[in-house]
Amino acid sequence: MLHRILLLALLSLVTAACSSVHTSMRPRVGAPNLAPTNPAQIEVLHRPPVHPFVRLGRIRATPQGGADQEQVETALRKAAASMGANAILIEHNSDAESGSVVEAQAIAYREH
Repeated sequence: MLHRILLLALLSLVTAACSSVHTSMRPRVGAPNLAPTNPAQIEVLHRPPVHPFVRLGRIRATPQGGADQEQVETALRKAAASMGANAILIEHNSDAESGSVVEAQAIAYREH
């Protein structure tokens, strides 16, 4: 029984280690240099917000090894937070589980 538990634990570690998401960022020329934000508070949008915002830069996420949508969004949020964003605007999202590239804009809301 102990061998079976250890084998399952090892298998789950190997499986978890195989999936990842590679991100690359390209800051927008002239975008403000903002302090990092909390990744957990980054909104994921599929259309532009109604309130004023500024585009901070592009983020490209490439899922690998069976990474799921949640892992892709977590990676996008972390990258956007490092740019000082409040949200990411998804511009291209094919099936993330197939290994497609997901592209988004990091955006910061403007003060009224």
